[in-house]
Amino acid sequence: MAPELQADLDLHVASLEVVALQGQDAEPLALSRTRNLLDVVGLNAQGDPRYPAFEALRQLEVFHEDENLALRREGIPREFLPEVEAAAAAASDSWSRTGRVDLTGLYTVAIDGEHTTEVDDAFAIDGNRLVVFIADAGAFAPIGGAVDEEARRRISTLYLPDDVIPMLPASLGQGSASLAAGQERPTLAMSFRLDPNGEIVDFQLQEAICQLDTRVCYTHTDELLRGEPGDDPRTGALVRTAQRMMSSHRRWRMNRGALHLQRSEVDIELAPD
Repeated sequence: MAPELQADLDLHVASLEVVALQGQDAEPLALSRTRNLLDVVGLNAQGDPRYPAFEALRQLEVFHEDENLALRREGIPREFLPEVEAAAAAASDSWSRTGRVDLTGLYTVAIDGEHTTEVDDAFAIDGNRLVVFIADAGAFAPIGGAVDEEARRRISTLYLPDDVIPMLPASLGQGSASLAAGQERPTLAMSFRLDPNGEIVDFQLQEAICQLDTRVCYTHTDELLRGEPGDDPRTGALVRTAQRMMSSHRRWRMNRGALHLQRSEVDIELAPD
């Protein structure tokens, strides 16, 4: 296609997208250009122009029939730019052990949903202290670098019914920065102990090295809390000990006026049909 024709086509597609997302609130020039185009191709442009604009984009295979317009409207990309992917791949083995306390000797468990691919937290017991590990993704993303800037734009991984849009490229989010059984990982370790009344005392925050021992899903966790045996007795013992500690702390908070907000979690999964 001649460059001038490609430029014209790109302009019309961009106008269609703006109108499909914003309807009558689109800028007048885009609205006028889209109405003229829809009239030419025989799509009814009367009334709300969002629907014929969407249909035109679907026929052009720019949109698919279940296109998530909210993502388009917010400018949230599904894919990473090649330079971000390359920077993530290069950083996947770059974290430093310097200055980190080695806590790999602690029996460590992560509790997550069955389909979770980014394991970012886990916990252990160290004597009379509860230790919570948070994956230190920043260890792989220098401030101001391509990965850091992209993560700032995305803010968080989005879990949608039909897809997951990650904050970090898979080589990091699902790879080197994700807590994996038998693998050493850089983490932030928050540890504390409780007094007999359940109050947190002696809180510490450290840069640490963690090695996950096992993952359990929510259903399995409920079974362990009911006292059912697991594959490794240490897992059940750890889960039940942590529950007792947190129950004690919750009572301490409630006695001082805290609100306990119990929310239902809805998990929607779309099948091909």
